[in-house]
Amino acid sequence: MMQMIQMMMEDREAARAERQANIAALQQIAQNNQGHGNHDHPGSKLKNFQNTNPPMFSKTEEPLDADDWLQTMENNLEVAGVEAAEKVLFATHYLSGPARAWWTSARAMNAGQMMTWEDFKLKFSKYHVPQGLIKKMRDEFRELKQGRMSVVEYRDRFLTLSRYAPDETDEKRKERFLNGLHDEMQTVLVNIPFADLEALVDSAIQMEGKLHQANENRKRRMMNQNGPHHTQNHHNNNNPNSNNNTGNNNNTNTGPRTGSNAIPVTPKDKSTVNCYECGVVGHYSNECPKKLAKIAANLLHLPSNSAASQVEGTRTTITAVSTT
Repeated sequence: MMQMIQMMMEDREAARAERQANIAALQQIAQNNQGHGNHDHPGSKLKNFQNTNPPMFSKTEEPLDADDWLQTMENNLEVAGVEAAEKVLFATHYLSGPARAWWTSARAMNAGQMMTWEDFKLKFSKYHVPQGLIKKMRDEFRELKQGRMSVVEYRDRFLTLSRYAPDETDEKRKERFLNGLHDEMQTVLVNIPFADLEALVDSAIQMEGKLHQANENRKRRMMNQNGPHHTQNHHNNNNPNSNNNTGNNNNTNTGPRTGSNAIPVTPKDKSTVNCYECGVVGHYSNECPKKLAKIAANLLHLPSNSAASQVEGTRTTITAVSTT
């Protein structure tokens, strides 16, 4: 136990010494810049670089965290005007924890050799962005579906994962995004010639709102249709002068009554119902997916020759703005 504690203390001292050495080297660079009268950049390059608020990097939580840090760091180095020979020194000053331990080991293995910025980026990416994780995220991107997500949530996840497949064209990304949407949206949007992915996403967001609104309106209509019938039953049940309670209560039906006086609702058999809209058996015209798709297309001001006209025999209703 004591030996382990001693080793930890030695590692901590080594890391502190290395950091102090880095600080000393950076200060020396700053003094050299001042000594040479660098009037093109007020102050030292070190100060300019620090003013860009470079992020610290310790370990990878997501596969591309390391890549994000590397890109941010490279941009900050460019903004601060840091020379190529100084980039590795400046950047590695912002490594900590596991990343600092990796750098200490990598530098020891290349002792006596000058590591260029390009060499550093290559080694850093190879270690901190393993290809196995990249492949896993790329596969998730290719299989991504909207499922229970809203269009906005689906878009955000899609764009995050698309970074793991940089070779995909914009046309391919549009196709992939469309194929992941709920069926109701694909039906309407499939034949619309969108200029880019952003236009497709915008239309999908609008359509989602319209479908939700149509669904809510349909629920309200159903409640209104059932309302008067329910009110009448409630009135009869509480009216002492109703037909069931007149005179001497000469009701010949002496059998037990169960529940309320409400008329039981028997589910309708639609197996022989013929839709007036599309001619398909199995649903009424007010439930016709083709009709509802046309309504959605009109709400979005889409052309009449859109995919809404292609839905034949689909039994999906507007209430299935899928949550699966």
